[in-house]
Amino acid sequence: MNSLNNEQKLAVMGLSASALVLAGAGAGKTKVLVARLKHHIDQGASFEQLLAVTFTNKAANEMKERLEHQLGCSINGLWMGTFHSLAYRMLCVHIKEKFKVISGSEQLKIVKRILSELELEVDAKLLVNYINTQKDAALRANQDAFDMLGRLYCIYETLCRNDNLVDFGELLLRSYELLRDNKGIRTYYQDRFSFVLVDEFQDTNIIQYEWLKLLTQTKQNLFVVGDDDQSIYGWRGAKVENMTTFQTSYANHHLVKLEQNYRCTHNILTAANAVIANNVKRLGKTLWTESSAGELIDIYSAKNEMAEAEFVIGQIKKWVSAGNSLNEVVILYRYNSQSNAFEERLLSEQLPFQVSNGYKFYDRQEIRLVLAYLRVIIGGNDNLDFEYLASTVTKGIGSRTRALISAYAVQHQRNHWQAAECLISTSALPNRQSTALAEFLARVATMKVESEALPLVDTLKLIMNRSGIVAHYRRLVDAEDRIDNLKALLGIASNFTLDATLPLSEREQFIIHATLSSGDDKPKGVQLMTIHASKGLEFGCVFLVGLETGLFPSKNAPLEEERRLMYVGITRAKTKLFITYTRQRCLFGNTVYPKPSRFLSEIPLDLIHIVKDVQPAASVAYPKGSKVFHQNFGEGIVIGKESELINVEFEQGNHWLAAKYLPANVFYSVN
Repeated sequence: MNSLNNEQKLAVMGLSASALVLAGAGAGKTKVLVARLKHHIDQGASFEQLLAVTFTNKAANEMKERLEHQLGCSINGLWMGTFHSLAYRMLCVHIKEKFKVISGSEQLKIVKRILSELELEVDAKLLVNYINTQKDAALRANQDAFDMLGRLYCIYETLCRNDNLVDFGELLLRSYELLRDNKGIRTYYQDRFSFVLVDEFQDTNIIQYEWLKLLTQTKQNLFVVGDDDQSIYGWRGAKVENMTTFQTSYANHHLVKLEQNYRCTHNILTAANAVIANNVKRLGKTLWTESSAGELIDIYSAKNEMAEAEFVIGQIKKWVSAGNSLNEVVILYRYNSQSNAFEERLLSEQLPFQVSNGYKFYDRQEIRLVLAYLRVIIGGNDNLDFEYLASTVTKGIGSRTRALISAYAVQHQRNHWQAAECLISTSALPNRQSTALAEFLARVATMKVESEALPLVDTLKLIMNRSGIVAHYRRLVDAEDRIDNLKALLGIASNFTLDATLPLSEREQFIIHATLSSGDDKPKGVQLMTIHASKGLEFGCVFLVGLETGLFPSKNAPLEEERRLMYVGITRAKTKLFITYTRQRCLFGNTVYPKPSRFLSEIPLDLIHIVKDVQPAASVAYPKGSKVFHQNFGEGIVIGKESELINVEFEQGNHWLAAKYLPANVFYSVN
């Protein structure tokens, strides 16, 4: 408690059970949440009386580790995790029939299969987004729907119900319906959880907030931590308005603002404050820091995206030559497509890097194969696992054979495993295909028998060896990486802790852990990611690239949410921040000549340093009326032009400037 500042102590020790803690970037919100949990325990609360909700497994694990370290004991009885993992836990306790939780990629496969069978040319990702959006709004499929997406939602829901498949959205929707429609269960959890704490509250959607209200509104015991200035997920259903409605729904709450930043230098933080101050819809706070001023923010105008990448990688090399780590460097962009130029340049310079839109650990093929086999040998028989195992690594079972199995299963109302056995027994397949299929089924049956008495780790080893997975990947070019991933899975399994309160075996719990886990890889070298993906992270050196009108802010998103995204990007930087933009870019297949982002003009001039080009840049059009910012003269307006010269009216007088040299020390904004 002594390590907390005054505002943090107020949040931790506040007498009201309900509270809204406005925690700015780098203000120590995790520290406050852990301290609040410990405070309740010190005051006599049992682990069973506490519920802590996070948005990522990483955040939940960090909180758990910190709290256990401070308490000096395990907190296994405490419900702590993401909305989805907690919803799953609740369903396990109260729903008797078993179900399989499917990943996002499996959900997409199901949707594609539905569209293929119906011979419909509908964007599968669009349909998945529609289904998830409906569920996030607590809306079931309408059997009387007239629109195409609505009818397809009904078909999808029926298929999942018949096959006992549950997607992520369904986890929370079923849990919400369980609480809403069963007074006894709802009352049980309301009485059990005396204190409910929520992290990143600004990112909650409709159903998440309604789920929380069912648990807490009667006793008014909801403690939420969030930052409306970092609400950047409106496009996936997050409702920043929940922070406002909270204050009405929990009238006796106390409000605390955590405004001291422990991450950024003074200059970086001042720039962030200046940008976000332009948003009108804010609850209001101003971050401050005791850190030094630090370096100015470097702004660079590049000829095109190749020149932008060349500049960024050049600065990264300088950062490393000064004795700093590559792992402390991140390149942030608005869209994933912007990463290509940086990847190519990093490869040519032989600098290690990692792109965050690459496969997560549990999405890697070799890991998915092992988990699919594990599901099958403990009794699973769903069609998705059959299709994946039969089509990957397994030889001799081609697409035509799988199509015959699928057709037979539909016609005779069997699952694919049963259909395969029937086709073999009736000699309905050619000898070669029948033999391959029989060997596959026999191999699975043998693994089921041999693994019955084995612990989790030994079961996984058996799968890796008997299935042929290890032998298959040893023949590939990237064999070392694949085998290392399989070894890593064994390491995770050896450290897996069984939750004795759940009516599931160790194997079943491990499968759910893997399905619900983000499984982020540890960073290696320079990080490349979208600004959205960077939320919650911090880096010594940040490159915020592509600051151009139409790109960032995006023309397809609300301006205030884009500005919050800019605020998030700036506040990822601890000590050094670069901002770049281009004067020409190939954007979505078209060559454009963008204006610099309006967000550049929102950063105070005394906080920036314009990086000059080594070579004079090409001429750029400066239309009359353009607002211009010059490193030496400050802000001005273009009032005329003759040949390659432009006449700019600055506060201290007019100046004629050579347009072709301007990009080195001038950038302009929208009119």
